[in-house]
Amino acid sequence: MKININNLGNLKQGSFDISKKLTLFCGPNNTGKTYVSYIVYALLKERVLIDVTNSIDLSDFIQNGRFSFELNRNSLLNYRKTRIEEVVSNMESIFGISESDKESLFSDLNVSFGLTDDEFINKVIDEELDYVFKWDGLDVRAMKEKGTLDITIQKESSKAVAAIDSFFLELQMMDDICEQLVNYPYTNACIFPVERNSIYTFNKELSIQRNELIEQMQALKDNKKLGHESVDKLLGRSTRYPLAIRDCLAVANDLNNLQKNKSAYYAFAEELEQKLLGGKIVVTKNGDVQFVPKAGQKLPVHLSASIVKTLSSLTFYLKHLAKKGDLIIIDEPEMNLHPDAQVLLTRVFARLINSDLNLLMSTHSDYIIRELNNLISLGSMKNKDSILKELGYDEKECINYDDVSVYLFKPIRRNSKATQISPVSVKRDGFSIETIDEVIYQSNVESDTISYHLEYGNGN
Repeated sequence: MKININNLGNLKQGSFDISKKLTLFCGPNNTGKTYVSYIVYALLKERVLIDVTNSIDLSDFIQNGRFSFELNRNSLLNYRKTRIEEVVSNMESIFGISESDKESLFSDLNVSFGLTDDEFINKVIDEELDYVFKWDGLDVRAMKEKGTLDITIQKESSKAVAAIDSFFLELQMMDDICEQLVNYPYTNACIFPVERNSIYTFNKELSIQRNELIEQMQALKDNKKLGHESVDKLLGRSTRYPLAIRDCLAVANDLNNLQKNKSAYYAFAEELEQKLLGGKIVVTKNGDVQFVPKAGQKLPVHLSASIVKTLSSLTFYLKHLAKKGDLIIIDEPEMNLHPDAQVLLTRVFARLINSDLNLLMSTHSDYIIRELNNLISLGSMKNKDSILKELGYDEKECINYDDVSVYLFKPIRRNSKATQISPVSVKRDGFSIETIDEVIYQSNVESDTISYHLEYGNGN
């Protein structure tokens, strides 16, 4: 999925492709990495309702449980166009800001897909589609072969099709099919912003405070002690969190129900618990998150170590929510982690992307970048069994350099506030981030100079 963004805050221009298994955003602070991550998340999560009036006739499906039709080219293009328009017009919701801030910060924003309409349709024709969507207790499989726009749907569950409202089934089905094709290769997106270390700690308090505010304001409004307009503004302010935070809070407030699911990636979560956390993340009957160390007493998550707070939401996701084809968006995975934990987490990430999950990650960590380069270099070796054994790596941790894209966010010119996105070459031995390498080099020069003067100069 190629995306073009212009005039997003300080980011004046940038194009990037998130179609590979691993996409890495690097660069100094305040260059737009988090902004772009939020836009990507919104593009993948924004639902678009399309006009299905007289588009297809589902009578054959209702009667026989199977139906084939040709996907309308214009419907697909309109869905794609509307998705962009919805994101650009809802920046206040995506970033949790006011309408006035939206106008001052994003009035010149332009977001577009990198492929032309014809290129996109040709790409869709070359794609395969095979997935099951659910509607009102009915499981429906949608399939498309390469080289065609023909879609076949068939009933997968035992529920009678005649009991289904055909209009709403068609609406749901066409929306899902368009979403799958426009978002390809991703089926879903999950985001872990830097605020993730507070989500489980404060989600109860945030919900309680919001409910109390709504109750108080509603009482005032009902008793006509405060103007309706003033109350509505206050109620609006009570929900002013960015989309990513709202979605994280929604998960945090439904943990007790969500934990009934067991993901195919449960073992990866157990590995995180064993190798990094030193204990288990559990959810109580009341929906509270607790940490159970290997030895010791249970702890509420807010009393646990910072690494636990940082990785608890990722652990829960891998246990209960992760699905094949998901795009995981994570901002600064190194946050609160000692270098050895950063290296271990990088290896887990490598195994995840080799197990049909995808990762978009922004980082400032030289340890993560070095370890990624190690894994890419190992993946480029033909005869690597002996070195894998010597260094303690697993074959599943090796990364194919063709599966990685890297982008550097940096000022357009030295001392300029305006920034741009530049692609970074990924080779058989990895990649280099100039803004990090420059700092390391300068630090080494200064260290050598100080050591010399300490030994031989005035510092002695």
